[in-house]
Formats: sequence, C-alpha cells, structure tokens
Amino acid sequence: MKKQQHVDRGDLIGSNLFLNTLEVNALLVTKDGYDGEEEDGLCYKIEYDEYAKVFRGKGDITNIYKLDNRGRELLLYIIMHIGEGDDWISINVENYMSKHKIKSVNTYKEAVKNLVANNYIARTHNYRNVFWVNPRYIFNGNRIKAFPKNVVIKREIKDRFIKTI
Repeated sequence: MKKQQHVDRGDLIGSNLFLNTLEVNALLVTKDGYDGEEEDGLCYKIEYDEYAKVFRGKGDITNIYKLDNRGRELLLYIIMHIGEGDDWISINVENYMSKHKIKSVNTYKEAVKNLVANNYIARTHNYRNVFWVNPRYIFNGNRIKAFPKNVVIKREIKDRFIKTI
C-alpha cells in the first residue's frame, strides 16, 4: 500500500472548520502520577479522552449509530487510510469501491453524504474526494501536539489513570 503523501495545506484546501470548535481535553500529570501545575515544569500533558484512533468523548459514541452501513464502511476505510498527524484524507474512489465491491459511484456519494451529515468529515473547497476529518472522532497521532491551541486542561482524574500510574 502506497503511503499517502503529506500536502502542505496552505491555501490549497482552506482551513479545517472543525478546528474552530475543537477542544482537546488533557490532564497535567507528574511522572509519579499526581495532578500537576503547568508552572512547575515537572508535569506533562496526556490525552483525557479514551481513544484507539477513534475518540469516544462523552456522548460521542451514539453518533456512530446514526451512520448507515455504507457510511460505517467508508468511516472504517478512512480510519485505515488516514495519514499520521493528518486531519484530512484523499479518498481513492476506485480503490474504495473495489475493496467494498461497490459498482455505482452513487453508492460512494451516499456514504460521503452520510459522514458529512454526521460531522465525521467535511468537504474541502478545491479538491474532489479530499475531505477534512473531524479530529474530535478520528485522529492518527497525538492531538495534544497536533492541536496545542485546542487543549483544555481537565482537573478531574479518571479511574483509568489512577490504575495505570
């Protein structure tokens, strides 16, 4: 499989509208597992939301049930093909249709409409089949490093962090 080349976004496809409302929830944690203060320089930021490249923030999990079967297939295709650190994807329509045994491009278009309607992807301005991917739900990498302006520090510590630290 050919790795997707990184494109300097610049003005080519505009800016990702999802970043206007993105909040990357983070905890400040010391190496010994205690809640830290940013000023002390001895703590680091860790993602607050649970993830496995698909993020499940409070209330988000029900959104996947709004997708139809073709929408879920395309979502999985995007998860499998999104580049590391990218908040966009260029979909190879022929490859997608072949892998999913789709004969009509209209079936692909309906899947796209389904994902757009449920805020998983958004159309870019200048390219067909290139979409913004909503990093609230899907991201291949560290959202804290990728979107530092969107980080929101949470003060409550979830049980899963206490158990693992």
